[in-house]
Amino acid sequence: MRGRFRPRRGAALRGVTVSIGPRLALGDSEFTRTYFGVTPVEAALNGQVTPYRPSGGITSVGATGAISYDWSQQWSTTAFVTYKRLVGDAADSPIVKSFGSENQWGFGLTASYSFSYAP
Repeated sequence: MRGRFRPRRGAALRGVTVSIGPRLALGDSEFTRTYFGVTPVEAALNGQVTPYRPSGGITSVGATGAISYDWSQQWSTTAFVTYKRLVGDAADSPIVKSFGSENQWGFGLTASYSFSYAP
C-alpha cells in the first residue's frame, strides 16, 4: 500500500511519563510545634486561637500525580497535582481549624535542564 500513512504504535506517547503515588509526611515535635503549635503568648496576641502544643508523628497522607514530557535529552517539562489530608496533631491545630483546612491541594509546573558530564 504505497503512499498510505500508518502511525507506529506508541509514537503518540513517546517522551511522555505519567506517574501517581501515595504520600506520607512525618514531623518530629520541633517541626509540628513550629508549623502547627501556638504558644500562650501567640494565643494572647492573636485572640482567635488557643494555646496548642502538638507532638510529633504523621502530619499528612495523600497522593501526587504528574505528567512529564521530554522535549529533548536535556529539556523536560512536568505538571503535577498533590492532595494532602492533614491528620493527627497537625489536623487538630487551632491554626488549621480557624484559618485553614485539613484538605491541602498543590499544583505546579516545572521546566528542567539536564547537564551532561563526561569525565
